[in-house]
Amino acid sequence: MKTIIVDDEKWALEQLTKEFSGVKDIELAGAFLDSVEALEYIKTNPVDFALLDVKMSGIDGIELG
Repeated sequence: MKTIIVDDEKWALEQLTKEFSGVKDIELAGAFLDSVEALEYIKTNPVDFALLDVKMSGIDGIELG
């Protein structure tokens, strides 16, 4: 399952990336600190699943979803 992670806290993004790296059925397609970057990425790179931080500055996870 092609997956992206979006979180504006670097430590959380690093931890989630580490956790997902050991999951067999997940292909980590991207990890983003900025929701605008993530939005630009998914416009041309379809993903199956996105793990989004709800509270982010700018576009929050609810809006991005």
